[in-house]
Amino acid sequence: MTAKHVALLLTAVLALVSLASPPAESQGILPYLQHSPQDQSQDQPELTAPTRSASHVPPDGYVPDAETAGKIGKVIIERYYGELPAGTGEKFTVTIENGIWIVKRTHAPGYFDGGGEVHISKKDGTILFLSDKT
Repeated sequence: MTAKHVALLLTAVLALVSLASPPAESQGILPYLQHSPQDQSQDQPELTAPTRSASHVPPDGYVPDAETAGKIGKVIIERYYGELPAGTGEKFTVTIENGIWIVKRTHAPGYFDGGGEVHISKKDGTILFLSDKT
């Protein structure tokens, strides 16, 4: 259970405690935690998880072709590793292996740095790997 879940659970418990009448001898929230949900009064709000509607995944996935993968990969690589100066001859290559798009920016001639590689899931567009080593 993550800290976020613990904080949410604690907030919910404290909200329920404030809605219920305090016990004769105050023992904190322990008496409230010892009762089952059926013991709680019916006028208290019911806490339920939000519902999600089903998501449609296109048959070819969210990243269906090399052009789309290349555009996404270029944006990610340039965002994290910077744009190369105009006229440096940067080159992006896009390949696919087992449903994973691999987008690489090769080093420009005369530049020590400037490469990058990103792996993108064809199905859902998740960035699976990012590196400046190509």
